[in-house]
Amino acid sequence: MKVKEKVIEDVEHAESMKDTFLHNMSHEIRTPLNSIVGFMQLLDTDVTAEEHDIFLKIIHQNSELLISMIDNMLLMASLESGEYQMERVEFDVSSLMHDLSESMHGHIHDGVELKIMVHESIYVCLDPNSLRRVLKALILNANKFTPAGTITVDYKVEDDMLNVSVADTCIGIAVEDRKRIFGKFEKLDHFSQG
Repeated sequence: MKVKEKVIEDVEHAESMKDTFLHNMSHEIRTPLNSIVGFMQLLDTDVTAEEHDIFLKIIHQNSELLISMIDNMLLMASLESGEYQMERVEFDVSSLMHDLSESMHGHIHDGVELKIMVHESIYVCLDPNSLRRVLKALILNANKFTPAGTITVDYKVEDDMLNVSVADTCIGIAVEDRKRIFGKFEKLDHFSQG
């Protein structure tokens, strides 16, 4: 392939990726935003105290979802541009897991048990903020597709490598779709958020 053709192909691919990203994000952002606006309008009507509390909870959840989406978009942009700076420090991963467990329980559906295994102190040299961000995203994703059951997070260090697993009792992923889910902006269920 000639250099000029390769450049044209790369530009077309980048444009296609940008269009896909904008299409997906406009849909993803609109969903919680519509929910926030709709339930705020309902608060102006004659609602019971119980309905009022339920609507506020829904508004709060969708506000957090929207902030998380925007944070993830900004993070992705900084990763793509090479501006993201990782800070490698030594820390106790067991302590991080304990803190993560405490902070995540308010985000888990009723009927779902979050089990974050906490072992004896294990010190690693990584970026704790990046690890926390990835684990939180995996847990929230598992929660989204686990209406009931458990989400279990475990970890161990082997050969100077931190191995972390997030297992859940969700709907699962068909064998033929497993490679596809790791592509950018890929979704198996276009009717669910995320």
